[in-house]
Formats: sequence, structure tokens, C-alpha cells
Amino acid sequence: MFKLEIIDCLEKFSHLREEWDNLLDNSSADNIFLTWEWQFNWWKAFSGGKKLHIILARNETGELMGIAPLYIARKKIINLIPYNELKFIGTGNETTSEYLDFICYKGNEEDVLIALLKLSSNGLATAHILFLSDMLEDSQSKNHILGYINKNGFSYLIKEERPFCPTIKPSSNWEAYVQGLPKFMRRNLRSSVRKLEQSFKVEVAKFDDIRNANGAFEHFQRLYADRRNQKNEKNKYISESYKNFQENTMKSLSEKKWLYLCFLSLNNVMVAAQYCFRYKDKLYFYQNGADNNYAKLNVSQNLIGYIVKEAHENGITECDLLRGEEWYKMRWANGLRKKIRVIISSGSYRGNLYISLLKLKYGLILLLKHIIPAGLRNYIEKKLYS
Repeated sequence: MFKLEIIDCLEKFSHLREEWDNLLDNSSADNIFLTWEWQFNWWKAFSGGKKLHIILARNETGELMGIAPLYIARKKIINLIPYNELKFIGTGNETTSEYLDFICYKGNEEDVLIALLKLSSNGLATAHILFLSDMLEDSQSKNHILGYINKNGFSYLIKEERPFCPTIKPSSNWEAYVQGLPKFMRRNLRSSVRKLEQSFKVEVAKFDDIRNANGAFEHFQRLYADRRNQKNEKNKYISESYKNFQENTMKSLSEKKWLYLCFLSLNNVMVAAQYCFRYKDKLYFYQNGADNNYAKLNVSQNLIGYIVKEAHENGITECDLLRGEEWYKMRWANGLRKKIRVIISSGSYRGNLYISLLKLKYGLILLLKHIIPAGLRNYIEKKLYS
């Protein structure tokens, strides 16, 4: 038997740090995006219009055995019919969170998860949909969730999420990894590195503590903005809430030495940046930036090369390039991680209507792939997914 508790305010959330990370350390779902540091700072920045609904499961001695990191959001079906969603903390608000999940003590997943799901489904008395996105396809939770909702007759939908997350599994050494790259990439990588090192004083600076790195956050924002401008993409850092979230998260990660912020400098000028997380034996590539004046020198790709080379030398077991199937990620990668979303109805009219309309929407998208030209299809898909 588990004692269940709902955390519904920031103050109680703030006191969970040590317990939360200790449980995560003993969970099969363990990753940087489920740490208290990421989850708490996300909630602090983006909680507007949402209601906190974290569920804790404790055993008879009070030890924390499970966490359902959820919140309730108010939405509308086709902009007309209001409904409530239970969602993972970290979902939405232009913030990329990956590999979200329930956090359960390893070896006790089924019992803990069923207890959490029972209270989650009770929460569906006020929320019409349990919307679980960005879960790993091979999540330990998935089969237990499916077993529970099938047994209790809930209407649901499982959808593969795109884009996938390319990954790099380091080889025995850097040269062996480079030999496994496409021929043209090997040639370009070696050539561009040689040109840089012949023409400039090349330095790579790494920071694991933003609090002691004067101006590093500001330098990163500048390079990130340059890169987004070059690609005609939105600069997320113009939003104060987004900027504060990233700065506060960097500071929290710095306390655990999980930050891995890298800069490439040419003749003492910072020209490229890579915002990463080093969590245990994995390296997560989160965001990048580059000075447009040095774009022809492939400075972003060269910085990735320097980082991946160092990963081979420092015992990193995986470099996760995270969401996105951009050409450069796919060329560096030798693996691919897939994600799913599981959407469960409460059994209410609004919940069942939402699931029915969603199935219709995905059916239309599948049909479009067979009968409409690619350009027009992509335009319509964007409208349907928005």
C-alpha cells in the first residue's frame, strides 16, 4: 500500500529537491529533463494559467517511491468546447523537454505506477484528458499504462511523435568514430578543422558553472540570436519568461555540475556556442548559436566535432542530439531514439469527443500523404497540428 499526496503549490514543490533527485537516480526513467532542477524551474517560469498537480507515492516508512509530475491546463476543442488536460510538467510554452515520464523506484514500477494512475484517473474527474507527451517509445511505464487503461475501459490513442532524437554512440576512440562517418563528411570535417587551425588561434572554452562565468549567458544569447536570424527562425530569448527560465535552469544545473556550456573562439573572438547538459555519463546537446560573420567556416559543425571528440576521451557513453532530424544531426548520428504520446480520455463526453476528433485528424493527415503533393501537404499538416 502507498500513501498518496498531491502537491499543488510552489512552496511544497520547492522542498522536494533532494527526495526527487534521489528517486530519479533509482528510476529507469532517469534523464536530465526529469530532474527537480529542470521541472521546478520550468514550473516557476511557465505556470501561468495552469494548476500544479504533482502526485507523490510513499511506502509505509514514508520513503518516496513514485512521482507523477503533472499539471492541469484549460484548453478548447476546435476553439469552442472548453476542457481540462492533465499534462507532464515540461510540456509546452516553446520549451523543448524530452523523455518525460512517471518517476518510479526501479523494480517496483508496476505497483507504484498503478497507484499513481488511480489517483491520476481520479483527477480526471476535473480533467477530461490525460495527455502524456514526449515519452520514450521503450519507456518502462508504457506497458503498465496500457494494461491499466485497457483493464478499466478508458478510451485512448497512442501516437508516434516526430521528429525523432538522433544519438551518437561513441566508438572505441575518436578516429574509429570518424571512420564510420560518411566519406564526404570525414573529408569536410578534417579539411575545415585544418583550415581553422592554420588561420586562427582556436580555443574551446567550457563552463560547468554559469555563476562563475562572467558574461557567458549573454554571449550565448547573442550567438543564439545570430543563428536564429541566419535560419529565419524565432529567437525564443526575446521572451522574458523564457530567458529567465534558461538562466535559472543554468544556475540550478551549475550547482550539480550538470551544465556543459561550450564556446569556440577564433583569435579570442567567440564565434560559436553549444548549450549542453552533462548528466551522469550522457551528454545532451540542447541549443546552439553562431556568429553569422563566420558561417562559411562551419564553426558550429567544428564545435560539435571538438565536443564529440572530447566525449570519446572522457568516458561519455552517449551524445544525445535531441529532437530534430536536421541534416547535420543525421550525419553525426549513428542511432535514433523514438518517442510517443499517450492520450487518455476520462470517459466524459468531452474527453471521448477529443479522442474521436484526434483520431479523425490523424486519419486525415495519413490520407493527405497519399493524395496531395508534398508542398501543399506540409502546409496543411502544419495547420492541422497547430
